[in-house]
Amino acid sequence: MFSKDLSLITSFEEALCSLHLAAREERERKEREEAEKAKEELRKEEDCGLSCTSTDTRLTPDSAIGDSVESKRSSLDRKSDLSVGDWEETEADTPSSSTRTRRRIIPSINFAKGLFSRKEGRTSSWNPFSKMKEANGVVHTTSLILEERPSHMNSAILKFLFSHLPAKSAEEANRHKQMHQEIIVANKRREAKAEKERARQMEEKNRLEEQAMSACRMWNDQILPKWDEMRASKRCRELWWQGVPSSIRGKVWSLAVGNGLNITPELYDCYSKRAEQKLIEYTETKGFDSSEPCGSNGNRENSLAQVHLDVSRTFPSLGIFQKDGPYYDSLQKLICTYVCYRPDVGYVQSMSFIAGLLLLQMEPYPAFVAFANIMSRPLQTAFFQLQQPEMTEYFIAFDRYFAQELKELHAHFDEIDVRPDLYLIEWVYTLFAKSLPLDVTCRVWDVFLRDDEEFVFKTALGILRMHEKSLLSADFEGVVSFLTHLPDSLSGSELFRHIEPFMRSYPVNCETARSKKRFFQILSEVKEQFKPVRSESSSTVESSVQSMKMSKSLSSFIGDLLKPSD
Repeated sequence: MFSKDLSLITSFEEALCSLHLAAREERERKEREEAEKAKEELRKEEDCGLSCTSTDTRLTPDSAIGDSVESKRSSLDRKSDLSVGDWEETEADTPSSSTRTRRRIIPSINFAKGLFSRKEGRTSSWNPFSKMKEANGVVHTTSLILEERPSHMNSAILKFLFSHLPAKSAEEANRHKQMHQEIIVANKRREAKAEKERARQMEEKNRLEEQAMSACRMWNDQILPKWDEMRASKRCRELWWQGVPSSIRGKVWSLAVGNGLNITPELYDCYSKRAEQKLIEYTETKGFDSSEPCGSNGNRENSLAQVHLDVSRTFPSLGIFQKDGPYYDSLQKLICTYVCYRPDVGYVQSMSFIAGLLLLQMEPYPAFVAFANIMSRPLQTAFFQLQQPEMTEYFIAFDRYFAQELKELHAHFDEIDVRPDLYLIEWVYTLFAKSLPLDVTCRVWDVFLRDDEEFVFKTALGILRMHEKSLLSADFEGVVSFLTHLPDSLSGSELFRHIEPFMRSYPVNCETARSKKRFFQILSEVKEQFKPVRSESSSTVESSVQSMKMSKSLSSFIGDLLKPSD
């Protein structure tokens, strides 16, 4: 239907152009004839001795021509207001003056404005553009369905343009009107729905802003001044769960992590200067050559080679940690300072994400203190120092916790051979900084720094629970691809809604406590079971661990993990 209308409009425009050119040629022919007649009459008057009284008021041949042409123009030409090759004539303002001036109007191709008008006194004719509305300069053609086609065609123009179109039947006209009304109603419903959604979003935004302002006042006025006594209070934990306000997040994180390593500003300055010197020496002597293995002779200061590469890969979407970015030097210096502070650990890939997130919230010195203390926690020590027995304990504990809370999904993963290490390692090493959107990562860190390593595994289960339905229907490649590339649109409030069921604590004497346990309880049991076999030989350790309760897919991975390295 639309293509027919478009074809009709195209043919209509071509016909108007043809008529316009024909009308112009006809008018020019008449003007030439009238000009010849006017010149002939002027010569006759001059022969009779008629002359004008002054040169100012005398009619020139051009003005006589214009007068004659003006007086003899047809009614159609006067009303059509054509602009192609027209002459505009004006008279002087004084009544006594008969002087006329003529100026040429630049030709343009415009259609006759009054050709299809419905002014009073004119015969009503069909105008396909009469009911079209303009929005932002665009003419809508959908209203063509409401136009009545001409039932009789007395005009030669209408016969030429629309002779191939039959008149609308009453049924077709009613159907078109109904279609138009349905379109209007649908648009109104869509606009009302969109307006309602905008109002809801604005209301939610205002509510969250008011909640954040109220929480910020509570943190500043009541909690931070009395941190030691308020941090364990119910009100503080509730505010903590809702998310720490970004304006005070750095201060809260610094207080939550603490400074168990007792790193003083003087100690930081000492290692910071040493790091600067190492960077200068490294750049001058080796550049970016990373061929030399890191950690030779137990000293991993050589791992600075990898730092140069990984700093630029940190939060690439932000564009602030890349070379020449505002945080590039700060991040590189912080990591190198830690490498000098802990040469036995050195630099391990993904440290840059943890250090970078801390620099976004704090100044370099408190960021370094927080980073060094986080790296000394048991979970980070086990993974960043590649302590295989401790890593094994965490994998077994998470596998049991997963089987306890999400039985169906755990069985599906075991069936398709999806091991926890395939997705859990990156989550643990970067503390979700590389996997989740930045705002969601900050909320996860808020509670992680409060509840320690247990919340890392609860967050992992929250992600699995949030997408359980789609994961149950996915195969091995689909599951691994999804969990290693989580969607950027992941909602923090939705994620925490799925984490919340794992935050409950079971009373010791209730029936549920006998069947369900918290993660740290499961981890403690695994550590107790693992303790007797640590002193045994590698083969005995491997066989003892294989006898522990775990999924088949994890069992094969643990066997590979515990094999002695060459």
